[in-house]
Amino acid sequence: MATEPKYKREAYRLYVEESKTPAEIAKVVGKSERTVQNWMARARERGEAWDKARSAYMLGPGGPESITHTFVPLFFGLMNSTIRDLDAKKDMDVLDKVAALTRLTDASVKASNALGRLNPSLNRASMVMEYLKLQSDFVLREFPQHRLAFAEILEPFGQFLVGKLDN
Repeated sequence: MATEPKYKREAYRLYVEESKTPAEIAKVVGKSERTVQNWMARARERGEAWDKARSAYMLGPGGPESITHTFVPLFFGLMNSTIRDLDAKKDMDVLDKVAALTRLTDASVKASNALGRLNPSLNRASMVMEYLKLQSDFVLREFPQHRLAFAEILEPFGQFLVGKLDN
């Protein structure tokens, strides 16, 4: 990249560091979008993919762990707060609460899976979240009469699991 023209280095920097699209980059460097896309394709063929460079840049010096160590407490803190809010809503229909908990579980499974791909040490947590999602779906489908009991034990069990996974 050092021998490339200045505008091509600037295009690379804009893509990697500022997450600009090829169309946005083209406007800045005064080239067509197609030209920027061609630069990216040629770099990819040489094993210098701009996408990989962007991903590495976004991860920062701490690598995937820095993202997961920031995201996990925030996400699960919000999740626990939402569960407490749902529990406090005494006038909310129980089925609506269970549906909200199911959506929350689904979101946590998706987040855990994505984080597990970023940080393999989280795969264990991802598998636990997938299990909880399957269990939740099963209880709601096969034993709807037990949905209240299931909802009642889900939060403390989740906290128990988090404690076990931290060890």
